[in-house]
Amino acid sequence: MKEGEERRESGGKKKETNFVRVVRSSSSSSPLHHGEMVKESFEAHVESQQGIQSFPTVLDCVITPKYMRDYVLVTSWVRDKSFNILPGSLDSDLSDSKYHILQDGRLLIWQLSSQEALSSYQCRVLHKLTQHTIVSEPGSIFLNELEGASRPEIQFRTPSVIVKENDRVILPCIAIALPKPSFRWFKKEGSRLIPVIDDSSLEDLRSWDAQDSSSRKTSSGLIKLRHGALIITSVKVVHKGLYLCNASNSIASDFQETELIVRSPLVVNLHPENAVVDLGKNAEFTCQTSGEPQPGPVTWLKDGVTLRSGSGAGRIRFLSQNRLTITGVVREDQGIYQCFAKNDYETGQKAAHLRLGDAYPQFIYRFIEQTLQPGPAISLKCSSTGNPTPKVSWLLDGFPLPQSDRFLIGQFANVYGDVISHVNITSVRVEDGGEFTCTFTNTAGKASHTARLNIYGELDIYEGPPHVRPMPDILATAGQRLQIKCPVGGYPVEAITWQYNGEKIPLNDRQSVSSNGTLTIEKMERS
Repeated sequence: MKEGEERRESGGKKKETNFVRVVRSSSSSSPLHHGEMVKESFEAHVESQQGIQSFPTVLDCVITPKYMRDYVLVTSWVRDKSFNILPGSLDSDLSDSKYHILQDGRLLIWQLSSQEALSSYQCRVLHKLTQHTIVSEPGSIFLNELEGASRPEIQFRTPSVIVKENDRVILPCIAIALPKPSFRWFKKEGSRLIPVIDDSSLEDLRSWDAQDSSSRKTSSGLIKLRHGALIITSVKVVHKGLYLCNASNSIASDFQETELIVRSPLVVNLHPENAVVDLGKNAEFTCQTSGEPQPGPVTWLKDGVTLRSGSGAGRIRFLSQNRLTITGVVREDQGIYQCFAKNDYETGQKAAHLRLGDAYPQFIYRFIEQTLQPGPAISLKCSSTGNPTPKVSWLLDGFPLPQSDRFLIGQFANVYGDVISHVNITSVRVEDGGEFTCTFTNTAGKASHTARLNIYGELDIYEGPPHVRPMPDILATAGQRLQIKCPVGGYPVEAITWQYNGEKIPLNDRQSVSSNGTLTIEKMERS
């Protein structure tokens, strides 16, 4: 349905009493605030106007009490109690319409005729909170005539208009005079007035250049002038500002200023949305905001907790209000980061996820070589970081630890994700000595550490060679190298020898025994 198109509509109530969750302040003219349930009523009526034939006029829908104006919305107008005047869609053509409902709910009649003067007008009002609708008391238009020449006098002045981006806006400029006045519009740029040109008849495509204040070009058909009114068919943020209408004839001129306020949705974007950062590397997030009015400084949160520059032992800093950097990422830095922005009308936020990349295990602590007498308890400790969390295993001389009540293996992960593992041995014995190895493994790699535990032999009751622990069967691959450590306990150990079927090794050039007693066989062969 085109703007100004009418449809038959029955009348309605003129007064509405609603139960609204509001609180009145001590002054009856003060605005309402959400609070306890109170009884509020409002009325609507149309003020009758005097008009001049062939000139525009405006009818106002008056709400009483005044403080209820913020809680109601004029949705349409009714002519002669039977025809509904609807707001026009954005793509409707204004050239053949008689009426237009302005942003503030007033009804603009483009050119008065005797038909409009014989009609009555009512506004239909919707209560925003209760969704109840009333139809106002009617108002009329009385036609007058101009007698003799007169200077232009602008009526129905509009100090400001608020409009959403991409909506159509009409800035009325109604001046009554004889001879009929001509109209010119200007946009203020500092101390300069830049003419606004009707480009609806231009064929070349042009764009409003916000950077060049010396000219204001528009895309074809974007700016139109009709009966003194300035029409912007699709408002952009660059259109905001102060506009001046000059109405003049051969006698004099008059002018009005109207501020065009453009509202655009608050948009928040956070980049990257998903960041995978290796431990020890740096991470950075950038929060981009847009909207009209411009949002203020952003607020950063991690896992719902507000971040401040210099937190995280100084590793987390704001390069600017919109840029967050984390130096030397550690495990506790992973999580959800949020950027919050707000302006006078709304709040927006965006979230991003920081995940740790795969990192091979790295030792934080290693046990050292120790030499002890038999008897005391001892604890061997290793700790490592890595992502994913590494698993740990222990070996003694290359073999699993002995199955003994005196050996206790424990491990846990701290709040930072570091894995701490230990081997506790109660009442160490000579046979407990040897090379202990702790190995941390994850999908990124592995790290191993080996050190000896030397236990002195009890020479007063123990004679003969140091203790050699039993070895399990060993699986070897033909053609590959095999290395075996001798699982020997006791200290000191002067020499280690190996035998095969009663014969001392090496038996050939593929076999060798190192100074620490490790047997190496190159290119294993089937027996």
